[in-house]
Amino acid sequence: MGEAPYSVLIVEDDGAMRAHLAGAVEAHPELSLLAACETVGDAIAELERRAPAVLVADLELPDGSGLEVIRSLRKRAPDSLAMVVTVLGDERSVVSAIQSGASGYLLKDESVDQIGASILQLLGGGAGHVDDLEALG
Repeated sequence: MGEAPYSVLIVEDDGAMRAHLAGAVEAHPELSLLAACETVGDAIAELERRAPAVLVADLELPDGSGLEVIRSLRKRAPDSLAMVVTVLGDERSVVSAIQSGASGYLLKDESVDQIGASILQLLGGGAGHVDDLEALG
């Protein structure tokens, strides 16, 4: 059996959430987990080794902001996509992430199936939940 076509790098400091996201990626046959990092430093070190098809990053990390990782991805791998992980009602943070180069976002309470579908939607050219932000103006 061949390797899944789309690699995903996860950056999330909460262990349970990181495991949930990693499990969602590993459960989907078209996605492979490149790495699951806890900090900005670890994520940037991973990006220096190899670029994922998709970066899934939390914004508030112990050593900085996920926006730093998104900006680093944009410089190193402009064709890679980025999504942020957020809680419902955190529109201002999502807008900042989109302005920094993210292409979509995931809600922290999404199911394994929803996470995989959202990543694939983004890879297929869709904007995922970003369409919901049009109402924010």
